[in-house]
Amino acid sequence: AKKELLQAVADKTAKEVQLKQMGPPMTESQVTAKYGPYWNGVQRYGIEQGLEDDGSPKFRCIDNHSDNGNNRAARRTQRIAMSSVSQILLLTRMVYSVICCLPHGPGVAGATEDLKAAYRQCPLLSARMMFAITMVYNYYTGCIRYHEMFGQPFGAGHAVPNFYRLAAWACKAARRLLHLCVDH
Repeated sequence: AKKELLQAVADKTAKEVQLKQMGPPMTESQVTAKYGPYWNGVQRYGIEQGLEDDGSPKFRCIDNHSDNGNNRAARRTQRIAMSSVSQILLLTRMVYSVICCLPHGPGVAGATEDLKAAYRQCPLLSARMMFAITMVYNYYTGCIRYHEMFGQPFGAGHAVPNFYRLAAWACKAARRLLHLCVDH
């Protein structure tokens, strides 16, 4: 890979460690000492994807759960129900009509926002961290370092359905609150 891509992967990994989204760098022998001989390494690589606000190249890290077999081994039977934009707008109108009928009810505002590091906000089960040890080539040291991943890894097939559970929970909580508001 080109120099700036390798540097971006090393820098983004260091930032995730600083934010405590990943564990500090370890050697292969340290990982083996902690988890025994049965752990699974996941290669991290970078892709160039669009531009930053200042016009410089934007890089994203991918944790490759395909090549090591993790994605083939993980099976999800949960189905993710998707809504169209019109369904979201209709639901918003319905919620607004309910809230407006309440005394001192707040108004409703709509917006879109991409959650920063969204998957990382959903924790990886600690008993499964040994299957998602992220291996990163550190451009500055020339060595491969191993990191525990604390949140759902971008590139793992199970990350999407696991992250969806947060949205499903928020939906159930909103329904319950609306039900309570309507009953009172």
